[in-house]
Amino acid sequence: MRRKTLKKNLFLSGLKMIAIFWRWLLKIRNALNQWMYGKFTANKIALVAAAVVGIIWIIMLFVPPILGVADDGSLYKVMDRTGLVYIEDKPEDIYNNYFIKRYLIQNNSLTQKEVGGSHDLLIRGAIGLDKMITKDQFFDIRFLAFLYGIMYLPAIYLIVKYTCMKVVLFSEAATIGFLAVFIFADISFVSYFNSLYPEALWFICILYCAAAIFRLDHRKSSYLSLVLLGIYGIILSTTRQQCGVIGLILTGLCVGAISFNKQMRWKVSCMLVAIMLSITAMISIFTMKSDFDLNSKYHAITRGVLFQASNPEEALKEFGINPSFAVLAKTSAYNFYPLIKVGDELLQEEFYDKYTTGDIVKYYIKHPASYIRMLDVAVKDTTNLRRSFCGNYEKNAGLPDMAQGIIWSGWSDFKVRFAPKTIGYLLVLVFLAYLLSSRKKRQRLLKISDQEINLLFVFSILVAMIGISQASISIAMSGDSEFTQHAFLLGAAIDVIVFRVVAQVIPRLNIFKTEA
Repeated sequence: MRRKTLKKNLFLSGLKMIAIFWRWLLKIRNALNQWMYGKFTANKIALVAAAVVGIIWIIMLFVPPILGVADDGSLYKVMDRTGLVYIEDKPEDIYNNYFIKRYLIQNNSLTQKEVGGSHDLLIRGAIGLDKMITKDQFFDIRFLAFLYGIMYLPAIYLIVKYTCMKVVLFSEAATIGFLAVFIFADISFVSYFNSLYPEALWFICILYCAAAIFRLDHRKSSYLSLVLLGIYGIILSTTRQQCGVIGLILTGLCVGAISFNKQMRWKVSCMLVAIMLSITAMISIFTMKSDFDLNSKYHAITRGVLFQASNPEEALKEFGINPSFAVLAKTSAYNFYPLIKVGDELLQEEFYDKYTTGDIVKYYIKHPASYIRMLDVAVKDTTNLRRSFCGNYEKNAGLPDMAQGIIWSGWSDFKVRFAPKTIGYLLVLVFLAYLLSSRKKRQRLLKISDQEINLLFVFSILVAMIGISQASISIAMSGDSEFTQHAFLLGAAIDVIVFRVVAQVIPRLNIFKTEA
């Protein structure tokens, strides 16, 4: 009996201490809001956020031990197109285990090799900058990280500025600024800057596209938004063939933006940007080489169709494939002891020749439940955007193989532990945006304009479409085997939507308001 009484008293004492601490925080918050009233601006908050992100960027990528992402075996295509080769030839030092900082530049490589897209052009620019400064035949990846940083920091500034423009209290604006730093400076994003993967460029472009949409308003047309959408939409859609679809999605936004303003100059500007985006998108789709190979085609069935099929034999019959191939369900071309070699002649005649990507798309249209389950897997695999099987450190850092950095990893760690890992999570976020965009009673309750709330919902739909499009392409082309390489934008899209929805909710919460 005494123990129960003691526990109850301790519990009540704990609650009282928490209440006292909370009241103390509220007093500090109120005093800070009153002191900063009229002194802060969205511009100042954005500058501080960008400066803090810049410090984190420098510490991660330029202060030893520097961080990067090891080669998972897929970078040879980029290196071949840009004329880079490894200085060392030890596989155990190159692949997965350690991040490589320096590369050898092949003679005349910058004029002899084909260009794969905007990502390759940026790498070539970094190589040219390195050669101009160091005047040697070695390429330091930090020159590429520097170019990314020049693009990255203004994107952070714009996102924070446009999100805080209608915020009244300093505590609200500061919280939004911290949220941007917490999410967008996470190691899962920034570590890719010191690598030859396209993820860094994808991330930066999606930030600019988001900032452009944040700036758009139904009443006030924003030509800056059109410029950002045009430039970074084109860059994003020309990084890889699969990203061409994103150009078409952004084209739809520009066409819809025509109604934002009745001025002919605005309408013509929207149409011009839409035309440029659509043309570059089509060029990417029909002229760029695909990153998917024969292994991908194998996985499209074994790790895709058969992965979620309740009856693998019946599923194969829909493609005209012998049901005996059902034994390949859930197998991978990378298994240590594969049942059959991917390039086997039998597979070519009796397996690969029986289906195309279009056939797989038709299958998922007929079996939407299988497609939804694959999207669940995609969300789960992109919750952590880091390549968990690739190290972040150089070998000379003296850390174990595949060692992962922990600096500023709070957001990625939080997602791994607590974030829902199904497509329903993304749908809930979009639904929350819809609730924030509802009218009548809720609109008056939230005290936000009709124009602003409509754009919140449009933004969420658009960014969700970008992420789902990349996951869907990966599903149709390679099942679940290459989500890490090709569905990065799904995870990034969810993070951007989370930021925007939370930033919209923060000014409506009483905990951030000053007492009368």
